[in-house]
Amino acid sequence: MSQDLTTAPKSSGLTILWDVIVAPRSAFAALRERPQWLWAFVITSVLGMIGAVLAIPAGQHMMTAMFQQMAQTNPQIAQMTPEKQQQVLGIQLAIQKFTWAYYPVIVLVAALVTALVMLIFNAIGGGDGNFKRFFALAMNIAVIGFGIAYFLVGLIAYLRGPDAFSTPRDLLGAIPSLAWIAPGASAKVASLLGAFNPFTIWSFVLIALGMREAANVKPAMAWIGAVVIVFGGALVGAAFAQ
Repeated sequence: MSQDLTTAPKSSGLTILWDVIVAPRSAFAALRERPQWLWAFVITSVLGMIGAVLAIPAGQHMMTAMFQQMAQTNPQIAQMTPEKQQQVLGIQLAIQKFTWAYYPVIVLVAALVTALVMLIFNAIGGGDGNFKRFFALAMNIAVIGFGIAYFLVGLIAYLRGPDAFSTPRDLLGAIPSLAWIAPGASAKVASLLGAFNPFTIWSFVLIALGMREAANVKPAMAWIGAVVIVFGGALVGAAFAQ
């Protein structure tokens, strides 16, 4: 007698998360049946927080360098007494010590926004997904760009030492990206090119495939949705880069 489907082994959240990395089609099939996201959220948050902690010295050095530059170009800061400047800088450096604590919130918000965009393209592309499934899909894929990638950025920043980082652009260039081929580009262009790195491209492919496999979204809408999710955010970031 064949095994009843209700008693068949079910993939755990950890198994699904691992399969997202090594066997994504299997992961997406499992998420279609059982949208699980808690383990993905925990592991992604932990990896990101470790990366943020490792990057604290680099962030503080970067903040100091940027504040010194602003003291020469920003009249409001330039008019402060040296004591006041040190007080303001001290507050900024203290904030840097606790950036890791906000990381779980960042992961949650990113997964929420991603799921909402997926829902829009699901409607356009005739898919059969729902918010629960897309949220689980977004959270599991987040382990690539918000977990592994940020952990590696923090590790590289720690190994290279804080003196190697004076601007956000220096931190952006910690991992390979198209920004490496344009070292003299403006901050906005460098920020946009920096979005084209192995982790964002990997996430882009997984999002498109996930929308196809987990929700039957039409191919064109799945790929366009992935472009909006991954590179739309990069355009917004580049617009505010200085």
